[in-house]
Amino acid sequence: MHMIYPPMYPVHNIHLQPLMGSDPNETPTNANQETVFSFAEGKIPQPPQLQLSAESLSRDGAYLLDKGTQMILLVRSHVSMNWCMKVLDLPNPTGIPSGGLKSLPELDNTVSNALRAFIFHLLDSRPNHAPILILRDDDPSKALFFESLVDDRTDGSSSYVEFLQHINGSIEKMKK
Repeated sequence: MHMIYPPMYPVHNIHLQPLMGSDPNETPTNANQETVFSFAEGKIPQPPQLQLSAESLSRDGAYLLDKGTQMILLVRSHVSMNWCMKVLDLPNPTGIPSGGLKSLPELDNTVSNALRAFIFHLLDSRPNHAPILILRDDDPSKALFFESLVDDRTDGSSSYVEFLQHINGSIEKMKK
């Protein structure tokens, strides 16, 4: 299913997301103490799943697309410098080389630990490892990310929902 309709998650504020199994109104951090995110201890943030549409993307965000056989992390052009330093150890997205990064640096901070715990959680539920590709917004390889935004409609093509309605209509006609 991930190859047909992959889940997409906003990860630019993953450290502020509720933990899996916790009260959704409760955030994992407070003014006095930060949560230590850990896959092994079950302290995993749960970002919302977004609709596969470019309308779901903001210029100041970072998005993880889980295609099943590969994960793509798209870092948009106006994501915060703080996020870039804490997750990628780069001052800004332009530091990501053309063609992308093939691994996520292991950095010891809340934001990096939260993202890594979430990715480990996603990988734990499958038999094979899915490599990660980290792309910046202006990389030609970003087409690998945008081709999965099937809810978008372009000239001469249908959205995913319209495609499913067409298939359903075809099946109904065949039944008659």
